[in-house]
Amino acid sequence: MVNIFSHSHRILMDFLKVYEATGILGSATDTYDSCGQVTRVAPFEHVTSEQFEKCLEQFRGEITQIPPIYSALRMQGVRLYDYARKGLPLPAEIKARPVKIHSLESLEFTSKHSYNTTNNGIQAETSLEPCTPPIFRIRVACGGGTYIRSLIYDIGEQLDSAAHMVQLKRTEQGGFVLGKDTLELEECCDIDKIRDAINHSKTLLSQK
Repeated sequence: MVNIFSHSHRILMDFLKVYEATGILGSATDTYDSCGQVTRVAPFEHVTSEQFEKCLEQFRGEITQIPPIYSALRMQGVRLYDYARKGLPLPAEIKARPVKIHSLESLEFTSKHSYNTTNNGIQAETSLEPCTPPIFRIRVACGGGTYIRSLIYDIGEQLDSAAHMVQLKRTEQGGFVLGKDTLELEECCDIDKIRDAINHSKTLLSQK
């Protein structure tokens, strides 16, 4: 007997995923996102929008990336995030893995934003005048196993700065498009809408 839920899960995980993500320059964290503790601060004033655009060219196509330690990957049967949360040393280095970035485009590069830039009290050795670290928004179409947090971290490193992710939204996966093939929270109280959504999902999955 075929487990339809397991089969559908494999289909969704194997197919193209599209994300919209926001990163902020000037600091890196242990989780590679805004939930973690700042581990390093770096200058960012030298980074221009043109340099950022050019930097993205190096992350398109077949690339390698190191997954963040705060991830669900296993090492010797233990989740990486369990090592990190318990302060345990890793039994080996986290190996870089090949991933595929089908497309990567810049949506925005600006210093006008409302994201927290306090860096948990850590100050970077930059100019004497206060300056707001810029954010960048990207749209990424990628294959399975890609960590957007790692991508943003690596972009920061490539720009001779540091970066961490402050927002992430998955907009498409396996043919399901956010806003087109999804329900809003308030719609989940309507049994007819739920039934229609299930039938629509079955139709999409049957075409895979």
